[in-house]
Amino acid sequence: MVRGVTASYGRWLFWNRECGQLTDNVKPESLAVIERVQAFVSHLQASGNKPATIRHRLMGLERMLAVIAPRFDRTALKSIKSEFSKSGDRRAKRARIQDADVLVKFAEVLASDAEADASRDLVRSAVRYRDALQIMLLAYRPMRLKNFASLRIGHELVCQEGQWTLDIPKSATKRGNAYDPIVPTRVVKYLDRYVTYYRKELAKSQYTGDAFWVSFVATPQAENSIRHQVSRLTSFRFGQSMTPHLFRDAAATTIATQIPETIRMAPLILGNRGQESIEVHYNLALRADADLRYNAGLDAFESDGEAPKAKKQAPS
Repeated sequence: MVRGVTASYGRWLFWNRECGQLTDNVKPESLAVIERVQAFVSHLQASGNKPATIRHRLMGLERMLAVIAPRFDRTALKSIKSEFSKSGDRRAKRARIQDADVLVKFAEVLASDAEADASRDLVRSAVRYRDALQIMLLAYRPMRLKNFASLRIGHELVCQEGQWTLDIPKSATKRGNAYDPIVPTRVVKYLDRYVTYYRKELAKSQYTGDAFWVSFVATPQAENSIRHQVSRLTSFRFGQSMTPHLFRDAAATTIATQIPETIRMAPLILGNRGQESIEVHYNLALRADADLRYNAGLDAFESDGEAPKAKKQAPS
């Protein structure tokens, strides 16, 4: 959070400097008048920032001012911030999320299809196999896209005696925590196949670097390309797209609904994500289960003409 606040505040200062407003004699809080903040918002909008991002920038500015100028009146700043949605419709977001096991099975089908078509179009099959592996690995190890896209063989992805391990240093993670889980056995055979065959086909002789994900034009695959491919394939299969970031929600939801007794392990799977976020998924899972039980009770009442009898519980 600290890094996010400082980054947002840094963007605010940089923009003011570019506008010629930031000088040695100007107090930072004197720049945060409503007219300048509104101009900053217009700049962010013109640069293509989404409402949630703009809110994040304004929140960073507000929190930094609370530290360096605690007596500064931030009422106007809070008012402008409130105009931007904190996030999208949570119900729509939940509708897009598939359970992790469903995503893994989908990835296995994609990989099988890619193998079957390899004799007809090897490059196309290599791309499809790569995409399948990405979906599978994200389902098991839902890391942030920046880290996922920058995986390198022998660096962030290491193989020792047939066992693959992720090794992302704390300096490269958002929360400053190292992320070094073992790649699940179910994924290893697909990963080995990609490295020994399909990745070589994509790289050809044109790319000799160590980037793990390679594009069809023999270059390291960019973040936007990964996001596009994963979103496109999940949209085609499930009717609604899942971005790589939503795989983190999928993992948390799957743990909360299918193995709730292990809910406290979720932050470790997600790379030390805050427990508060996991609690949200757990509560949503409980509510969804309650909804299903209630619906089943009403359905039984309507079909039988009488309320369902409660099961007798053994004395404790």
